[in-house]
Amino acid sequence: PQALADSTMHVIVRALLLALALGTAARKKRDNPGGYVVELHGQPKSGTTWLEVITDDIVTAGGGKMNSSRRADYGDELIGPIAKHSLPGHEGVAMAVHVDIKSSYEAFLKHCVKNGIKIWSEACVLPEYLGPLPDNTRYVLILRDPRAVVVSWAHYKNEGLVKGKVTESYVTKTVPQCAAIVSLRYYWHDELLRRTHPSLILFYEDLVANPVDEYYRLASFLDVNLEPDVMFGVVDQTSAASMRKDEEHHLLPGPNRPHGKAKVRSATPDAFREEVSARAWADATAAMAPLLHPALRMKWLYNDLDVKFLGLKEHQRRH
Repeated sequence: PQALADSTMHVIVRALLLALALGTAARKKRDNPGGYVVELHGQPKSGTTWLEVITDDIVTAGGGKMNSSRRADYGDELIGPIAKHSLPGHEGVAMAVHVDIKSSYEAFLKHCVKNGIKIWSEACVLPEYLGPLPDNTRYVLILRDPRAVVVSWAHYKNEGLVKGKVTESYVTKTVPQCAAIVSLRYYWHDELLRRTHPSLILFYEDLVANPVDEYYRLASFLDVNLEPDVMFGVVDQTSAASMRKDEEHHLLPGPNRPHGKAKVRSATPDAFREEVSARAWADATAAMAPLLHPALRMKWLYNDLDVKFLGLKEHQRRH
């Protein structure tokens, strides 16, 4: 299980960073010189494909795309190059943080966590790491509870599973690491990127609970005006049920694997809690809490069950 967790985290980190080398070349070919480009980002299995489909359908409904196929090359249209699992900015000194994480995740954590440096601070991630960014680009980040991300990733990759369920050792090892990367993403967008570029942060859980409100937030960010009946249509055609059907017909962006390792599973924010015991989730939750940005801690841990988990671990620590 330890080897599985290490291997999978390596894959996750590679998925997070590998596309960076391709981003500049793609951007030079596809930028829209007459307007702006929107880039979509997020952790693998945090809803990035869903965000891509929602954005695509909103833009299409607003008349901003010439080709209605979600799998079409966007060319010089509104939606730009989607290196969606990367971090924005990667030229010059920005490579340093990417190389640190890619070569040794543990060394990166030792520098930014074990030495008492907050991962969401300039002491860990300098503003220069962003590197030069294009003037006409807007950024959207989607975030999801790291515990749900890890469970979804395990099922998608068929790793860390025993009899169809994620193992407790995999969860306790991988969840804190994922939480640290998610906090880094949040800081990167909320603190660094927003200093110079428009940046919108969406939460998977909010998209599930209040799709109309969140879709309109995204549409407003994209300067797209949709009448309510049109927006309701977008919400319907981007629901989990609709996307499962689309995947069966290979209509989603990227690899479509409708059987077994499907992109779209439950689309239920709390489904991860059924995977392992309450004790295992208490351990994983207590381990990830210090690695979460305070805003993310409030977002995902301010509920009766997780407060109980954290209180239990604190009681055990003191006694």
